[in-house]
Amino acid sequence: MIVALPLILFVAFAMGYVAYKYAVYTVPCLIGIVAGQFAFETNAGWLGSIIITLTIAVASFYGLRRLYENCSTPARWLLGSLYAGCSTIVTYLLLDDLSVGEIPSEIWRQALCLGGAAVAGTLAFSKLRDDC
Repeated sequence: MIVALPLILFVAFAMGYVAYKYAVYTVPCLIGIVAGQFAFETNAGWLGSIIITLTIAVASFYGLRRLYENCSTPARWLLGSLYAGCSTIVTYLLLDDLSVGEIPSEIWRQALCLGGAAVAGTLAFSKLRDDC
C-alpha cells in the first residue's frame, strides 16, 4: 500500500498533465491526426503516417501561431475562439467519458464536465495569448 500510493498519485498527475497538453494543443493535434489518417489510408504505411502526423501537427501549430501574431484584432479573436472552442469540446467529451461510471448524479457529472471544459478553454486561450 505504501508503494502503491505514490505510484497512483504519479499516474494521476501524469494523466492530468497529458490531458492538459492535449486540451491546449487540440487544433494542431487534430490537424496532424487527420493528415496522418489520410496518409495511412493512401498506403503511406505506419512509419510514413507517423512522420506525416508529427510533421503536419508541428507545422500547423507554428503556422497558426504565426498567423495569430500577424493578424488584426478581430481575426485574433476568431483564431483564439477556434483554439478555445476545440479545446473546450474535447475536454468536455473526455471528462464525460471518464466520469460515466464514477459520478452517480447526472447533474453533478454534467456540472463537473462543464466546469472542466470551461477551465480548459480558458487555459487554451491564455496559453495562445502568452505564447505569442
